[in-house]
Amino acid sequence: FIDNVNANQGTSVFISQCLFANNFAYLDGGAAYILNVHAITMIGNEFINNIARTGYGGALILKNNDDSQQHQSKKQGTSVYIIKCLFSNNLASTTGGAIDVVNNNLTFIRNCRFKKNKSKIQGAVTIKGVNYIKNSHNQFLFNPLPTHRFRYENFDPDVGALYIEDAYVFLNSNNTYLNNQGSQFASIYIIRARLVETLNCKFIANNGPRGAALHSISVDIVLNINTIYLQNRKKSNKIS
Repeated sequence: FIDNVNANQGTSVFISQCLFANNFAYLDGGAAYILNVHAITMIGNEFINNIARTGYGGALILKNNDDSQQHQSKKQGTSVYIIKCLFSNNLASTTGGAIDVVNNNLTFIRNCRFKKNKSKIQGAVTIKGVNYIKNSHNQFLFNPLPTHRFRYENFDPDVGALYIEDAYVFLNSNNTYLNNQGSQFASIYIIRARLVETLNCKFIANNGPRGAALHSISVDIVLNINTIYLQNRKKSNKIS
């Protein structure tokens, strides 16, 4: 796959209707590691049983080398579009059981299914240092996976489904979070963002001792609209 020196060169990656299954990377990106491109578009792909043995992104790592931790609206970088893809039973030993996205301008995930993915620390999907995130019409089901395939998989991630860090805007709409679990937070954990909006989502039977649905820290504006919380298990109620 792609390892370009400069994202401004305008290189783009388009992958559609492909199967990535039973791939193994000793470090990052069990199926693919894509670095410093202008745009990444993935439509209708399946990522099944991929492993990042000692690194990030069980199926995918999508990264820009801008190491700024500021969530500023002027940040430049890669635009990521992931549409109608399946991520199932992928494993990372650090963060991003299915996907790890780092330092990009835009991340758009729509009509995808994330089922039984697992990472050691931060959820099936980990997104850090991204200006604008739109996560819509997706299903997050049974993350992390309940069985151990390898001896080094004996860990419990802090977050089951989705981990967001240093975002400017996170829009979370029309998603279903079902039977996710984490050692701390089951569904979504967000730290440092300007705006977080949850609209028309369903959180059902998730299990996390400190937060079963959505937990946020250092977020300026939190909007929660027309969202269903049912049979989630945690110490407090709904949103923390």
